[in-house]
Amino acid sequence: MFSLLGCPAEDLGVPLSPGGGEVLKSEDLRRDASGLFEWPPAEFFKERMLKMDADDFREGEGWSCAFREGAEGTATRVLRSAWPTDVDGAISTAVLISLAKAWNRPEPLTHPTWMCMARPDATGLPDGDQILMGPFTSGALELGAHIHCGEPNPAATLSELNDNWLKRQTHAVWDHLEGKKTTAAETRRTPPPRR
Repeated sequence: MFSLLGCPAEDLGVPLSPGGGEVLKSEDLRRDASGLFEWPPAEFFKERMLKMDADDFREGEGWSCAFREGAEGTATRVLRSAWPTDVDGAISTAVLISLAKAWNRPEPLTHPTWMCMARPDATGLPDGDQILMGPFTSGALELGAHIHCGEPNPAATLSELNDNWLKRQTHAVWDHLEGKKTTAAETRRTPPPRR
């Protein structure tokens, strides 16, 4: 069970503020990445996504997906993070959970969007334009059909991550998916040391 000090505000009955980029917080990223290791990942992901008022939720063999409605007449996106078997996978999925929080707002997204946590061999995921998410632990942010920061880092640990750098990268991903311009400062080549 989540401890009182580490539980999300929505678990305490505190109303969430409307979504948007300003709700992206480094402590949420760290808490969600940790939670994916502390609990069965599929259960944790489903609970968090449903708290963000997902419009639909589906599961299959090796995958779990939450859906947010988007503008009519636009292509459906499928944002796909790795199953959290390591820090890279946990951070990638924590980024998806943070995006769901930012998109928890009354107005529709620019595109209907599935946010999926999936194993590499998973089949039967929802249809749409696939966008791979992660890794996000090191390197320059690249935006496109594969949104990531460099190569996987199997040696990465949660304690080494620079929270503010990771939050900036997540905000840059959100801006990109919202169709906003991303500044060079938000896509630094390497994370500065954790402070």
